[in-house]
Amino acid sequence: MATTLEAEFLVLCDQAIISKEGKLSIIGIFNQIFVRRLPTRFSQMFIVTVFSGSPGKDYSLILEIKNSQNKVVEKRSVKLKLGANGKANFIAHIHGLPIESVGNFSLSFKKDSRKIISKQLQIIQVKPSANQSTLPN
Repeated sequence: MATTLEAEFLVLCDQAIISKEGKLSIIGIFNQIFVRRLPTRFSQMFIVTVFSGSPGKDYSLILEIKNSQNKVVEKRSVKLKLGANGKANFIAHIHGLPIESVGNFSLSFKKDSRKIISKQLQIIQVKPSANQSTLPN
């Protein structure tokens, strides 16, 4: 069991829930967003992470999302309390993420100045063809 805080994984998805029994359910994992026009806002996504560390310990973290120009577009303080097994499931619901350009967004969790985990999210602009009427935004 880890004595310092670590993350077992980080995923982006369409929907995530934690049941009353503590079971984690993740639906629609992705790492790319396709947009027709810029600027835009991505309606919603969930960031799901499982943390591990000292059982019962409280942790304060920062969740940060930076765009392809390294500008912070979302920043949140996160409070965690690990369970008796030294683990905690965490879900962040992100509404209206601003997207101003294509490229790689960076999502990360930090404790003090130490990065616990990070992930890339690729933004791709597409031009709809005559038979593509169901592209996002």
